[in-house]
Amino acid sequence: TAIDVKKVAFEIAGNPFQLFLKMVNPNDPLLDGGAVGVIDFASLKKAVPLKDVTLEGMMTTDVTFKGKYQYIEKEQYEKFVAKGSVVFKNILFRNTEFPDGVAIPGGSIVITPAYLNLNKLQAKVYSSDFLLQGNISNYLPYLFKNEMLKGNFALTSERINLNEFLIAQMKAAKADTTQVKQDTVVVSGQPSAAEGVFEIPKNIDVHITADVNTIIFDRLMIRNMKGNIGFANAVADLRNLSLDMLKGNMVLNGQYNTVDPKNPNVNFKLKVSDFDINEAYNSFTFIKKSVPVALNCEGKVSAEMKFAARLDKEMSPVMTTANGGGYLESQSILIKDNPAMNQLASILKNDELSRLSISHLKINFKLENGNIVVEPFKTTFAGNPVTIYGKQSVEGDLDYTLSMTVNRKFFGNEINNLLKSIPGSKNIQNLDIDAKVGGTLIKPVIKPDLSKAIKAVTKEAEKELKGNVLQGLQNLFKKK
Repeated sequence: TAIDVKKVAFEIAGNPFQLFLKMVNPNDPLLDGGAVGVIDFASLKKAVPLKDVTLEGMMTTDVTFKGKYQYIEKEQYEKFVAKGSVVFKNILFRNTEFPDGVAIPGGSIVITPAYLNLNKLQAKVYSSDFLLQGNISNYLPYLFKNEMLKGNFALTSERINLNEFLIAQMKAAKADTTQVKQDTVVVSGQPSAAEGVFEIPKNIDVHITADVNTIIFDRLMIRNMKGNIGFANAVADLRNLSLDMLKGNMVLNGQYNTVDPKNPNVNFKLKVSDFDINEAYNSFTFIKKSVPVALNCEGKVSAEMKFAARLDKEMSPVMTTANGGGYLESQSILIKDNPAMNQLASILKNDELSRLSISHLKINFKLENGNIVVEPFKTTFAGNPVTIYGKQSVEGDLDYTLSMTVNRKFFGNEINNLLKSIPGSKNIQNLDIDAKVGGTLIKPVIKPDLSKAIKAVTKEAEKELKGNVLQGLQNLFKKK
């Protein structure tokens, strides 16, 4: 079997173009072909009208290839001749799917048997821009037999808006679903990719050194992204990816896996430096679901942690599948208008404690199927030492203990006046108080345990008191 197109020649707006192709024996193809000339796409559109399509720009081609396809399969590239180049200039394609257009302002592809070398290839899709420099290998097996496409690139960009790509993918998924329904074709047990999930093709093995000025994802603005990104077998592998965000910096290592596109998952190791707490709350679903107190916090936080979870169709973590752990550290945090702190202020009869400054703290924690276990750590509330430990469930139920030593000046007038009536109270400058934090993340409840304080007061009073004043003190603490 042989196909022999000896010569096809045409001219568009004074620009000549020629191509030829010969293929013998499709089972073991012998290829001999090429293309030479210039295509003016604007003139081409006049000759071949395309409805609702804008097509502009120039493509200059000078390509020839000759040899058996088996030489490519056996990587005997010296036996297969492929050479030439394709040069792009001001290419613009626009249709209903891409109303803002897909543009290739400039760049070229140099062709060899083993590689396609990309030389300063520029592209613009939606509002995102890309500049690629590098090579693509295994491109002929990819084109002819859908085998693995391989590549190594340096990517630079001023702006990448991931939201636009996710929205486009969601629209495409909905269109595919609608078409399936119209055709009444349902394949049991083989769902399409989840809406909103960024799916990575299984037949690419591409590695990118990235330098991107701005990335937009959801409500998150990321600056100065630098690092290495690999795409292979439906998995994105991130290595030493540095991101400036939330007024701080994050270094990310790990994987985003779409082998099962209906159940994508992540497995990351993060190192965070000086994130703004309030901005993190407004940007990450995980923080909103786990630490809503951050809504009423001001300050910077650093952390190192491992985090693995399955993602839902909106690429948010499914908290019941979240596992990991690490530590959280801050030099200073201001908590204000928080329900738990308001209750603490009510217990101690001092409204100043509803707006609380916490000094340096370091929290070690574990994440087990969405449940958070916090190991005991020490810090200070407004200069008062406190030890905190406990846990919270994935549903948001709290079980924490605060063991505090509170200076007498932080008690309100009611408590101080009662203490003054107790013999020996002038020797009491601090009281040890435990507080149990229960309830939920949305509605925390603080219950005081005054056994240590009562023991200290009793000791100073040298047992001259019976039960009445002490009982009054306990009731006063419990008043709400």
